[in-house]
Amino acid sequence: MQFDNGKVAFCGNKELRIDVHVGVKSITSIEIVAYKDLTGLKRLAANTITDPENTYWKGMLGEAIAKEELINDLLETASKRSGVPKKKIEVEWRGEKELGKKVPDLVMKNTETGKRIIIMEVKYVGDPENVKDFENRIAEAREEIIRYLNDERWRADHGAIVIISWPPEWILADVLYPTRVGKFNNPYIEWVSRKGG
Repeated sequence: MQFDNGKVAFCGNKELRIDVHVGVKSITSIEIVAYKDLTGLKRLAANTITDPENTYWKGMLGEAIAKEELINDLLETASKRSGVPKKKIEVEWRGEKELGKKVPDLVMKNTETGKRIIIMEVKYVGDPENVKDFENRIAEAREEIIRYLNDERWRADHGAIVIISWPPEWILADVLYPTRVGKFNNPYIEWVSRKGG
């Protein structure tokens, strides 16, 4: 549903029950899309809306956004930081392969040497108005990436945290994510180096 103030809402029930945004006077349009027709980010966004307490869907959505929307920029920066040409960097999405295990979401390796050069942790925040949650995700990801960088199993010279806020309703309505969340760039990307690395 789209409202007269430009906001959108997604409804996953037959009765079309939704929370109406403050300041809304009328619905300007309603689009009905069958769940079975949704793919990729849109399907994950719908799952996140219909099961908002399920952290699995939020994690999968964050990783999918990084994979589909941000990967080229991440690879470009990884190449510059590591000195490894972009075409010689292999990307492994570990988070989706090893559900429930404490592993970095993404690992980049040099295809010639097999050496891990970059590890990444991706976090998702659904509400760009919730700056505190965004800040908490930054702190959480920073802690995790530093722990991974110093863990023998995941040691790499560089790590990165990626925090993205993109309301699932906006994804379904083809509205791009906001460029800022409070004082932070969105997506927020922070690169770190391992001590001694």
